[in-house]
Amino acid sequence: MSDRQPYKSDLSDERWALIEPVIASWKAQHPSVSGHQGAYEMREIVNALLYQSRTGCQPTRAWWCSRRGGAPDRDGGGSAPAPSPAGPARRAAL
Repeated sequence: MSDRQPYKSDLSDERWALIEPVIASWKAQHPSVSGHQGAYEMREIVNALLYQSRTGCQPTRAWWCSRRGGAPDRDGGGSAPAPSPAGPARRAAL
Protein backbone atom coordinates (compact mmCIF):
# COMPACT_ATOMS: atom_id res chain seq x y z
CA MET A 1 0.00 0.00 0.00
CA SER A 2 1.09 3.57 -0.55
CA ASP A 3 2.55 5.79 2.14
CA ARG A 4 -0.29 8.35 1.99
CA GLN A 5 -2.69 9.03 4.86
CA PRO A 6 -5.74 6.74 4.66
CA TYR A 7 -9.22 8.11 4.00
CA LYS A 8 -12.46 6.97 5.65
CA SER A 9 -13.52 5.50 2.31
CA ASP A 10 -10.39 3.30 1.95
CA LEU A 11 -10.79 -0.45 2.03
CA SER A 12 -9.91 -2.23 5.24
CA ASP A 13 -7.53 -5.18 4.99
CA GLU A 14 -10.47 -7.52 5.61
CA ARG A 15 -12.55 -6.06 2.76
CA TRP A 16 -9.56 -6.02 0.41
CA ALA A 17 -9.00 -9.72 1.20
CA LEU A 18 -12.52 -10.39 -0.11
CA ILE A 19 -12.19 -8.27 -3.27
CA GLU A 20 -8.59 -8.92 -4.32
CA PRO A 21 -9.06 -12.54 -5.50
CA VAL A 22 -11.93 -11.48 -7.77
CA ILE A 23 -9.88 -8.68 -9.35
CA ALA A 24 -6.79 -10.91 -9.69
CA SER A 25 -8.86 -13.60 -11.39
CA TRP A 26 -10.40 -11.10 -13.81
CA LYS A 27 -6.99 -9.63 -14.65
CA ALA A 28 -5.58 -13.12 -15.28
CA GLN A 29 -8.42 -13.85 -17.72
CA HIS A 30 -8.12 -10.47 -19.47
CA PRO A 31 -4.42 -9.70 -19.99
CA SER A 32 -3.40 -6.39 -21.55
CA VAL A 33 -2.93 -6.59 -25.30
CA SER A 34 0.19 -4.43 -25.01
CA GLY A 35 1.52 -6.41 -22.04
CA HIS A 36 1.40 -3.33 -19.79
CA GLN A 37 0.98 -4.32 -16.13
CA GLY A 38 -0.27 -0.95 -14.89
CA ALA A 39 1.39 1.80 -12.91
CA TYR A 40 -0.89 1.71 -9.84
CA GLU A 41 -1.84 -0.99 -7.38
CA MET A 42 -5.39 -2.27 -7.87
CA ARG A 43 -6.18 -1.55 -4.23
CA GLU A 44 -5.34 2.14 -4.78
CA ILE A 45 -7.57 2.24 -7.87
CA VAL A 46 -10.46 0.76 -5.89
CA ASN A 47 -9.77 3.24 -3.07
CA ALA A 48 -9.90 6.12 -5.58
CA LEU A 49 -13.26 4.89 -6.90
CA LEU A 50 -14.63 4.58 -3.37
CA TYR A 51 -13.38 8.07 -2.54
CA GLN A 52 -15.05 9.45 -5.66
CA SER A 53 -18.29 7.70 -4.75
CA ARG A 54 -18.19 8.99 -1.17
CA THR A 55 -17.29 12.61 -1.92
CA GLY A 56 -18.92 13.20 -5.28
CA CYS A 57 -15.59 14.31 -6.76
CA GLN A 58 -15.87 14.69 -10.56
CA PRO A 59 -14.45 11.74 -12.59
CA THR A 60 -11.93 13.90 -14.45
CA ARG A 61 -10.52 15.08 -11.12
CA ALA A 62 -10.93 11.87 -9.10
CA TRP A 63 -7.23 11.07 -9.11
CA TRP A 64 -6.30 14.59 -7.95
CA CYS A 65 -8.94 14.54 -5.23
CA SER A 66 -8.01 11.12 -3.91
CA ARG A 67 -4.33 11.99 -3.75
CA ARG A 68 -4.52 15.58 -2.49
CA GLY A 69 -7.49 15.36 -0.13
CA GLY A 70 -9.74 17.67 -2.12
CA ALA A 71 -10.16 19.59 -5.33
CA PRO A 72 -7.34 21.89 -6.50
CA ASP A 73 -7.47 25.58 -5.57
CA ARG A 74 -8.85 28.00 -8.08
CA ASP A 75 -5.89 30.43 -7.85
CA GLY A 76 -3.90 28.77 -10.61
CA GLY A 77 -2.02 26.53 -8.18
CA GLY A 78 -3.86 23.40 -9.27
CA SER A 79 -5.15 21.87 -12.46
CA ALA A 80 -8.38 23.89 -12.50
CA PRO A 81 -8.40 27.05 -14.61
CA ALA A 82 -8.41 30.34 -12.72
CA PRO A 83 -11.81 32.05 -12.83
CA SER A 84 -12.18 34.99 -15.18
CA PRO A 85 -12.79 38.32 -13.39
CA ALA A 86 -15.41 39.22 -16.00
CA GLY A 87 -17.36 35.96 -15.66
CA PRO A 88 -18.51 33.37 -18.21
CA ALA A 89 -19.80 35.88 -20.80
CA ARG A 90 -16.38 37.53 -21.03
CA ARG A 91 -14.62 34.14 -21.43
CA ALA A 92 -17.00 33.18 -24.26
CA ALA A 93 -16.24 36.40 -26.12
CA LEU A 94 -12.47 35.88 -25.96
